[in-house]
Amino acid sequence: MDQIRKELDDIIEIKNPLDNINFIANLKRKIPHAIKLIEQSDFSLNFYPNYNCYMYALNLSNAQEVNRLSKSTLGRVRPGNEFVKYLIHQVALKEIPREKVSKGDIIIYFDNNGPVHAGKIISDRIISKWNLEGHLWEHGEEEVPVKFGSDRKYFKEISRSGALSSFFRYADFESKKIENEFKQEVKFY
Repeated sequence: MDQIRKELDDIIEIKNPLDNINFIANLKRKIPHAIKLIEQSDFSLNFYPNYNCYMYALNLSNAQEVNRLSKSTLGRVRPGNEFVKYLIHQVALKEIPREKVSKGDIIIYFDNNGPVHAGKIISDRIISKWNLEGHLWEHGEEEVPVKFGSDRKYFKEISRSGALSSFFRYADFESKKIENEFKQEVKFY
Protein backbone atom coordinates (compact mmCIF):
# COMPACT_ATOMS: atom_id res chain seq x y z
CA MET A 1 0.00 0.00 0.00
CA ASP A 2 2.91 2.38 0.55
CA GLN A 3 3.64 2.37 -3.18
CA ILE A 4 0.14 3.47 -4.14
CA ARG A 5 0.16 6.16 -1.44
CA LYS A 6 3.43 7.56 -2.78
CA GLU A 7 2.10 7.50 -6.36
CA LEU A 8 -1.10 9.26 -5.23
CA ASP A 9 0.97 12.17 -3.91
CA ASP A 10 1.30 13.25 -7.54
CA ILE A 11 -2.46 13.77 -7.85
CA ILE A 12 -2.29 16.67 -5.40
CA GLU A 13 0.11 18.49 -7.73
CA ILE A 14 -2.13 18.14 -10.79
CA LYS A 15 -3.66 21.58 -11.37
CA ASN A 16 -6.41 20.52 -13.76
CA PRO A 17 -8.82 18.22 -11.90
CA LEU A 18 -9.96 16.70 -15.21
CA ASP A 19 -6.49 15.16 -15.45
CA ASN A 20 -7.05 13.43 -12.09
CA ILE A 21 -9.46 10.96 -13.69
CA ASN A 22 -6.84 9.94 -16.26
CA PHE A 23 -4.21 9.77 -13.53
CA ILE A 24 -6.32 7.32 -11.49
CA ALA A 25 -7.07 5.19 -14.59
CA ASN A 26 -3.39 5.07 -15.59
CA LEU A 27 -2.37 4.27 -12.02
CA LYS A 28 -4.70 1.24 -12.05
CA ARG A 29 -2.70 -0.21 -14.95
CA LYS A 30 0.45 0.18 -12.88
CA ILE A 31 -0.83 -0.66 -9.38
CA PRO A 32 -4.15 -2.42 -8.76
CA HIS A 33 -6.50 -0.30 -6.66
CA ALA A 34 -10.21 0.19 -5.99
CA ILE A 35 -10.46 3.99 -6.18
CA LYS A 36 -13.73 5.07 -7.86
CA LEU A 37 -14.99 8.44 -9.00
CA ILE A 38 -18.21 9.40 -7.17
CA GLU A 39 -18.78 13.01 -8.26
CA GLN A 40 -16.92 14.77 -11.03
CA SER A 41 -16.23 18.46 -11.17
CA ASP A 42 -17.17 19.71 -14.62
CA PHE A 43 -15.07 22.65 -15.75
CA SER A 44 -16.74 22.80 -19.16
CA LEU A 45 -19.92 23.84 -17.33
CA ASN A 46 -18.02 25.85 -14.72
CA PHE A 47 -19.27 23.33 -12.17
CA TYR A 48 -16.87 22.44 -9.46
CA PRO A 49 -18.40 22.00 -6.06
CA ASN A 50 -16.99 24.68 -3.75
CA TYR A 51 -16.30 22.55 -0.70
CA ASN A 52 -13.31 20.78 0.75
CA CYS A 53 -12.84 17.36 2.34
CA TYR A 54 -13.81 18.63 5.80
CA MET A 55 -16.99 20.26 4.54
CA TYR A 56 -17.97 16.99 2.89
CA ALA A 57 -17.16 14.83 5.93
CA LEU A 58 -18.93 17.25 8.31
CA ASN A 59 -22.12 17.51 6.21
CA LEU A 60 -21.39 21.13 5.24
CA SER A 61 -20.83 20.63 1.51
CA ASN A 62 -23.93 22.59 0.49
CA ALA A 63 -23.87 25.13 3.31
CA GLN A 64 -24.08 28.48 1.52
CA GLU A 65 -23.84 30.28 4.87
CA VAL A 66 -20.40 28.76 5.40
CA ASN A 67 -19.23 29.81 1.93
CA ARG A 68 -20.54 33.36 2.40
CA LEU A 69 -18.86 33.70 5.79
CA SER A 70 -15.62 32.32 4.41
CA LYS A 71 -15.69 34.78 1.50
CA SER A 72 -16.49 37.72 3.80
CA THR A 73 -13.29 37.01 5.77
CA LEU A 74 -11.26 36.56 2.57
CA GLY A 75 -10.89 32.87 3.34
CA ARG A 76 -9.31 33.41 6.75
CA VAL A 77 -12.26 31.72 8.49
CA ARG A 78 -13.16 28.49 6.80
CA PRO A 79 -13.75 24.85 7.64
CA GLY A 80 -10.14 23.75 7.33
CA ASN A 81 -7.48 22.12 9.49
CA GLU A 82 -7.83 24.70 12.28
CA PHE A 83 -11.60 24.26 12.42
CA VAL A 84 -11.17 20.49 12.78
CA LYS A 85 -8.66 21.04 15.61
CA TYR A 86 -11.27 23.29 17.24
CA LEU A 87 -13.98 20.61 16.88
CA ILE A 88 -11.75 17.98 18.45
CA HIS A 89 -10.67 20.31 21.28
CA GLN A 90 -14.30 21.30 21.97
CA VAL A 91 -15.29 17.61 21.83
CA ALA A 92 -17.86 18.39 19.15
CA LEU A 93 -16.23 15.49 17.32
CA LYS A 94 -16.21 12.41 19.53
CA GLU A 95 -13.38 9.98 18.87
CA ILE A 96 -14.30 6.30 18.67
CA PRO A 97 -12.25 3.11 18.29
CA ARG A 98 -11.98 1.61 14.80
CA GLU A 99 -14.12 -1.38 15.76
CA LYS A 100 -17.04 0.92 16.72
CA VAL A 101 -17.13 2.73 13.37
CA SER A 102 -20.37 2.67 11.41
CA LYS A 103 -21.70 4.13 8.17
CA GLY A 104 -21.60 7.94 8.18
CA ASP A 105 -18.82 8.22 10.76
CA ILE A 106 -15.74 10.28 9.97
CA ILE A 107 -12.11 9.35 9.39
CA ILE A 108 -9.51 12.07 9.82
CA TYR A 109 -5.94 11.67 8.59
CA PHE A 110 -3.20 13.40 10.61
CA ASP A 111 0.43 14.30 10.19
CA ASN A 112 2.74 15.71 12.89
CA ASN A 113 1.04 19.14 12.67
CA GLY A 114 -2.54 17.94 13.06
CA PRO A 115 -5.45 17.10 10.74
CA VAL A 116 -4.73 17.01 7.01
CA HIS A 117 -7.67 15.23 5.35
CA ALA A 118 -11.09 13.80 6.21
CA GLY A 119 -13.65 11.49 4.69
CA LYS A 120 -16.96 9.85 5.39
CA ILE A 121 -17.00 6.13 6.16
CA ILE A 122 -19.28 3.81 4.18
CA SER A 123 -18.73 0.22 5.37
CA ASP A 124 -15.06 -0.60 4.76
CA ARG A 125 -14.66 2.24 2.24
CA ILE A 126 -14.23 6.00 2.48
CA ILE A 127 -15.71 8.83 0.40
CA SER A 128 -13.65 12.01 0.39
CA LYS A 129 -12.96 15.12 -1.66
CA TRP A 130 -9.44 15.58 -2.96
CA ASN A 131 -8.62 19.28 -3.34
CA LEU A 132 -11.11 22.16 -3.31
CA GLU A 133 -11.74 22.06 -7.07
CA GLY A 134 -11.30 18.31 -7.24
CA HIS A 135 -13.53 15.32 -7.44
CA LEU A 136 -15.27 13.18 -4.85
CA TRP A 137 -13.69 9.72 -4.65
CA GLU A 138 -14.50 6.39 -3.02
CA HIS A 139 -11.39 4.62 -1.77
CA GLY A 140 -9.93 2.33 0.87
CA GLU A 141 -8.42 3.75 4.05
CA GLU A 142 -4.91 3.31 2.66
CA GLU A 143 -5.73 4.55 -0.84
CA VAL A 144 -4.87 8.19 -0.16
CA PRO A 145 -1.74 10.25 -0.81
CA VAL A 146 1.08 10.04 1.74
CA LYS A 147 0.76 13.82 2.08
CA PHE A 148 -2.66 13.26 3.71
CA GLY A 149 -0.84 11.92 6.78
CA SER A 150 0.06 8.56 8.24
CA ASP A 151 -2.10 8.55 11.37
CA ARG A 152 -5.87 8.09 11.32
CA LYS A 153 -8.54 8.62 13.92
CA TYR A 154 -12.23 7.87 13.78
CA PHE A 155 -15.08 10.07 14.99
CA LYS A 156 -18.84 9.74 15.33
CA GLU A 157 -20.83 11.45 12.61
CA ILE A 158 -21.78 15.03 13.46
CA SER A 159 -25.17 16.39 12.39
CA ARG A 160 -25.31 19.21 9.88
CA SER A 161 -26.88 21.51 12.49
CA GLY A 162 -24.19 20.54 15.03
CA ALA A 163 -21.42 21.22 12.51
CA LEU A 164 -23.00 24.54 11.48
CA SER A 165 -23.43 25.82 15.03
CA SER A 166 -19.85 24.77 15.84
CA PHE A 167 -18.61 26.55 12.75
CA PHE A 168 -20.42 29.77 13.67
CA ARG A 169 -18.92 29.66 17.21
CA TYR A 170 -15.50 29.03 15.68
CA ALA A 171 -16.01 31.86 13.17
CA ASP A 172 -16.99 34.25 15.96
CA PHE A 173 -13.84 33.35 17.89
CA GLU A 174 -11.62 33.66 14.80
CA SER A 175 -13.25 36.94 13.70
CA LYS A 176 -12.39 38.48 17.07
CA LYS A 177 -8.78 37.38 16.62
CA ILE A 178 -8.72 38.93 13.13
CA GLU A 179 -10.24 42.14 14.48
CA ASN A 180 -7.57 42.33 17.21
CA GLU A 181 -4.81 41.71 14.68
CA PHE A 182 -6.21 44.51 12.52
CA LYS A 183 -6.32 46.89 15.50
CA GLN A 184 -2.68 46.07 16.26
CA GLU A 185 -1.68 46.77 12.67
CA VAL A 186 -3.56 50.08 12.65
CA LYS A 187 -1.71 51.24 15.79
CA PHE A 188 1.54 51.15 13.84
CA TYR A 189 0.35 53.76 11.33
